[in-house]
This record gives sequence, structure tokens and C-alpha cells, in this order.
Amino acid sequence: MARLRWLENARAGDEGTVCTHDNKLFFDDTGAYIRASASGTLDLVATTIAITGDVTVSGSLTTGSQTISLNQDLQGTLTVGVNDTGYDVKFYGATASKYWLWDEDADSVILAGAFAQTGNMAITGTFSVSSTSTLTGAIALDGAATCSSTLTVGVSDTGYDVKFYGATAANYMHWDESGDDLLLVGTATQFAVAGTTNAVSATTGSIRTAGGIGIVQDLWVGGLSELVGAVTISAAVGITGAVSITGNVGITGDVTMATNDKIVFYDATQYIQASTDAILDVVGPTINLTASTIINLAGVAACTDTTEASAVGTASMYTAGGLGVTKKAYIGTDLVMVGGDIDFSTATTGLHDIIVKDNLADALSIKDNAADLMVFTTTTGGDKVAVVPNLYCGAAVTSTGHMHAKTTVTSKTSGATVTYTAAEIVNCYIIDAITQACAATTHTGTELIAAIPNAVDGSSFFFYLKNTAGSAIDITLTAGVDVTVTGTATVGQNNTKMFFGVVTSVGSNTVVIYSLGTMVH
Repeated sequence: MARLRWLENARAGDEGTVCTHDNKLFFDDTGAYIRASASGTLDLVATTIAITGDVTVSGSLTTGSQTISLNQDLQGTLTVGVNDTGYDVKFYGATASKYWLWDEDADSVILAGAFAQTGNMAITGTFSVSSTSTLTGAIALDGAATCSSTLTVGVSDTGYDVKFYGATAANYMHWDESGDDLLLVGTATQFAVAGTTNAVSATTGSIRTAGGIGIVQDLWVGGLSELVGAVTISAAVGITGAVSITGNVGITGDVTMATNDKIVFYDATQYIQASTDAILDVVGPTINLTASTIINLAGVAACTDTTEASAVGTASMYTAGGLGVTKKAYIGTDLVMVGGDIDFSTATTGLHDIIVKDNLADALSIKDNAADLMVFTTTTGGDKVAVVPNLYCGAAVTSTGHMHAKTTVTSKTSGATVTYTAAEIVNCYIIDAITQACAATTHTGTELIAAIPNAVDGSSFFFYLKNTAGSAIDITLTAGVDVTVTGTATVGQNNTKMFFGVVTSVGSNTVVIYSLGTMVH
């Protein structure tokens, strides 16, 4: 064994102890020593070297045949531990609590932070993600994958296609982000739901949608099919079995009922049925025909009910509106008119008769034609009584009866201007206590003609205008649209003037009003 030599100041300018050559400095035994194996190289040799405190290395570390630089690029294999005996390896990031950890005790990798993978990654075991992960490249999963939390593809308004392939070529489920559609592609695909929840509303059942459903092929329903709301069927539909409908049904196309099956409404007492060939029965305690336009019956409508009519709403048939009959109407017993008129106001041309007969001869004939506005004709002679508009019969027309005209009296208190309406003018009497000089305008020619029943060119009317002003101020009658006033049209205080109106053209709605004379009170 070499001896340790102490040489004071052996090197010029240095202080220390020098061990010459490659001799060793032993500790306790020959297995633990320090030596300079070569110039500039110091070996620390022992079974275990324990260093307490910081170690500063400014060069490289060599283990076995490997030299390790402290700031290095590893070009070979880095092995930590041996098979079945490992050690934790931890890489910290620049942010607090962010790191990558190989946990030898759990035999797993723990990543606390974001994970970015730009190339391919193969996972042969279990891959667990405990926080949000963003995958920006293609991912191929060759094994089973279990997601125990929310799986999000894309973000709101920026999505990506997702495909799930089946065992048959060209058959897959596809979320199409550009069309915002979930597609089952391929002729072998099926959409099967194992849930058995029954549908009792629009928000229940094993399958439900907030929108519509389009079906190209046949639809088979194993149980009760209940359609609540409006239903539109635009093609032929074959239904075998009972159908119950709650709500409106719009059908474009034919509906064919096999043999004598019924369409039942509400209960079994109300239905439509073809009881035999060419006969359609509409059955119910009360049948209301309601339409906003017209109900057309192309054939004969027969009512076999024999209820006698005793009021407007009590009969075998009645209507809440009017009744229009193009052809003759035959009434087997009495015709009772509770109120109203027999009106020929819509008659335009030709002869229109209402003839009431007994079984021998005419009892009464009422006529309206272009020559006569209305004529009563007796059945025993040729005498006729002409009736003009607003002329009423106060009693039976006999030697003791009488006929009189109906006149409306209107009292007004007008200011500087006023418009007298057709209802106040035609065959009427206007009493106006004006408060200042007044310019009174007539209604238009259109309104005046409309107030004359069955007006024709030459139809006429009278009206009176009385001025009851409290001072010496005048009423001056002026013409409205399509109206001409002829003569003196000023009515002084306490005067009454009579006017005569004539329809000059029904087609042009023109009327001329003549001033006839003045009466002073």
C-alpha cells in the first residue's frame, strides 16, 4: 500500500495536499477510496456513495460507459430502474403545479397540465384523462375506449365530422358538422332503441324529437298510434285497424274505407258510414254543417225527420243564417214569417214573382220588374196599386184601409259646417238649429243612390230642410261628390225649403237636387 505524502506548497502559488501518481486514499477498507486515475480525473469508488448537501457539476457525468451532459440531447436509451423495480420520474413545467410524472408505484403516467400530440400515439393499455383534453390531430383507436365523463368534439359554432363504422362496408353513423345532421349511411343500417317507455305526450316515449320526422318508406306501429295536433297526409296511406284522432286532420288525397267500416266521432252514436253501395250515412243526434264558404251537395239531400217547425231553431232542418234557393221551393204546410221583409233589392232584370195560391186560383201576386218597382195585383180584377220605396201599408188594402209613406225626422244643432247623410235626406225632414252660418254638404251621389231601394235612372225622392236658428243666420245647401244642387239653396231663419232629388245615372252615381220653394214660419 502506498503511503500518503504531505507536501506543503508543492505547487507554486497553491496551498493544499498533493497525492502523487495514481495512488489511492483509502477509507476503512480497500473497497472505498479516492484516486486520480488520470490527469484531471478524480475517481470516487465505493459500493455506495452518499452525498449530503448540494453538488455542483460544471462538466459531464459518466455512468458505466455513458457520459451524461447536464444540458444534453439524449441519443440513446434512458433507463430508470430495472424490470419490476422502478423509480418515479418527474418533469416540471414553468407553471406552478404543472408536471409530467411516471409514478412507479401506480405503474402509470400522470399529466398535470395540457397535452399536445402532433404525431401518432399508440396506447396498448388503459388511457385515463382526469381533466379537459384537446385533441387537434387524427386519432385512431384500435381497442376498446371508455369515456366516464363528457366527450366534446369542437366548440359552439365550430364542429367536426364524427364517423362510427359498422361491420358492413360503406355503412356507418356520421355526425355531419356542415349540415348539422346525424346520418345513418348505408342500406344495412338500422336505428334501434331498446327502451320500452310508452309515449303519452309529445315529450315522452323511448324516441322523441322537437322537430318533424320524414319517412320515405313504410311506417309500422306495433301498438296504439296517437297523433295529437294537426296531421297532414300528402300521399296514399293504408291503415288496418281502428284509428283514433285527437285534433285536426288535413288530408290531400283519397281516403278509402274498406266495405262498410265507419269513421266514428266522439262515441259510437256519431259516425259516417257507407252502409251499402252508393249510399253514405251521416249519423248523429245533431248534425251541424259549418263552413266559412259553401257546402255543396251534388245530389238530393233528404231529411227523414218529421219534427214540426214551431220556432226558428225548432224543426227537422234549420239554419242560423240565410237560405238561398236557386230553383223553386215547395212548402207542404204553412209558411210562417216571424219578422223581416220580402226583399227584392238584389233583383236586377227580368220579371220576379212571388205568387201565393190556393188550390183554385191566385190569392195574391207581388211583382217587380224594370217597369214597375212593385205592384200588388188583385185576383178578381185588373186594378193595381203601385208602391214606391218607403211606402207602407198600415192595414189591409180595402175600401176602409189606408197606405202611407214612412218619413224620418232628424233634429240637429250644427255649427259652421255639416254633412247631411243619405239616411237624413232621402224622403226625410231635417230640423237644424244652427249656432252660426252653416255650409251644409249633401252625402255623395253613391250614398244617396244606395239609400233608394232598387234605384234606377230617374228614381226620385223629396226632403225638407228647416232652419230653427236663434238668430238671423242661414243654412246653405252645397253639393257633395257627384251631386248637383240647382236653384236657390239658402234657407233663412224660421224658413223651411223643399228639395226634389233625381238619379240621373246609376252607373255614374250622379244625382241632381232641385230647390222647389220656401215656407216661412
